[in-house]
Amino acid sequence: MIITKEFLKNLFFSIMLTIGFKGILDWGYIEFVYPNYGYMGFDLQFNPIKAVESYSLVLFLGILTFNLFYNLEKPSKIFIYVLFVTLIIPASSIYFLRDQDRYSMYLMVLGYLTLIFTVRFSKIVNITRLKQGTIIAFIIVTGITLYVYGKLVLTGGVGRLNFSITDVYITRAQYVANQNTLMGYFIIWQAYVINPLLLAYSLYKRKKIIFTIAFGMQVILFGMTGFKSFLFAPLVIIAISYFLNKFGTKTLLLWILSGSLLLVVISIFIYKLSNSLIFPSIFIRRLFFVPAQLHFQYFDFFSSHPKLMLSHSILASFIDYPYPLNPPQLIAYNYYGTVFSANTGYLGDAYANFGEIGVIIFSIILGTALAVFDRVSIVLPVELSTSIILIPSMSLINSALFTSFLTHGILFLIIILYLLSSYQVDLRANNAVTNE
Repeated sequence: MIITKEFLKNLFFSIMLTIGFKGILDWGYIEFVYPNYGYMGFDLQFNPIKAVESYSLVLFLGILTFNLFYNLEKPSKIFIYVLFVTLIIPASSIYFLRDQDRYSMYLMVLGYLTLIFTVRFSKIVNITRLKQGTIIAFIIVTGITLYVYGKLVLTGGVGRLNFSITDVYITRAQYVANQNTLMGYFIIWQAYVINPLLLAYSLYKRKKIIFTIAFGMQVILFGMTGFKSFLFAPLVIIAISYFLNKFGTKTLLLWILSGSLLLVVISIFIYKLSNSLIFPSIFIRRLFFVPAQLHFQYFDFFSSHPKLMLSHSILASFIDYPYPLNPPQLIAYNYYGTVFSANTGYLGDAYANFGEIGVIIFSIILGTALAVFDRVSIVLPVELSTSIILIPSMSLINSALFTSFLTHGILFLIIILYLLSSYQVDLRANNAVTNE
């Protein structure tokens, strides 16, 4: 790789922003999370040796991540950056602020390193395109869309329309009471893949009519179901599309770090100014520290209890499940004394199922899947493919690997892009013939 002034400048800013964000995040924990949520396990047990270790570790991983992906036009690198910012850095903070287990911290680092090297150096063979892939994709997308909105209308969706973000739980309960298994998959695919794909395409091509339709479809989906993430998804797509179209992918890590730093600063400022817990609770505690804490809890529990071996999942027919509660409820009961869904991300799930080897294998599987996504989307503009992978892949911070693949639409997105890519191949071939 050729070292340029631009590279060195961006590397410098990346280092400064990484350390700056981590420092602000640590301050947010001490100033807000610990005083208000110490009773939920967010106590303060400062370990100075681990503090130095924590900052050294994050600095090393930040420089490594920047160097590996800076010059690569791989759309999946946006997930690598998000994982680094929303899990690895917060976990390193909890590591010394709560004096957490060193072995657990380095297992997360091992998984992260395995993932980034798999994505960076995977060699995916050429994939045969389907000539009629575009038609097949259109039929699938249209069929799912008609089913989702038709089912919502037929089960009282119009009557329960509610666009208030603070009053969604009644709407959500009414929706859940009327859904079936198929709808449980399709509605997530609609919200996390189909509508965002239309949004990202309309923004890239500057198609105002398509944008209005896609945005309206997503808002209606939120109004009929009460899931707030459905409303936030298009806002994320709009923001990412804007920055990618304006600045490209080389400075993507810098923008993610800058945005996260600003989000924490604003959250603390709101807390200091109004003493309101809502905004900082969502954007400091819930976004950054809850996933990190749950990972430590999963590592802690399953280090001394029987591993799951996917007995609660795809191997349920072959292996007996050893616990009376499902994994998220099991962790919640053991660490909080009550039963709720304490879901963890793919690294915590990997360790819960197969221990250390699971962390490595699951990271390789995920890295290979992301590399396949990079391959099938290679004929698309990188700004477009980067935008649409973000929403479904973010589920991996808080959900199990195979759940994210199937339920949250990662595999569905890969399949749809594979089918749609045949259109781009045909288009390029036609242009080549015309130019001759």
